[in-house]
Amino acid sequence: MGKRIFLKFFMDVIGFLNMGIMIKVVVGVHAVMASGGVTGPVWLNMVALAARKHAVPFFVVAGTHKAC
Repeated sequence: MGKRIFLKFFMDVIGFLNMGIMIKVVVGVHAVMASGGVTGPVWLNMVALAARKHAVPFFVVAGTHKAC
């Protein structure tokens, strides 16, 4: 049988409080620009900065139809 994946979902500010126990952060974005930039929710930048401060890997996901 396959491996189990355990997920915990945190919304907005709660993620900052638990960033020390996270092993990775995965966020969805509205669009990916041709330059590699992304547009996403207002809180996305703060979560990315908190992940960088705590050395937590940060992944961005978007559908292929959202490329600009």
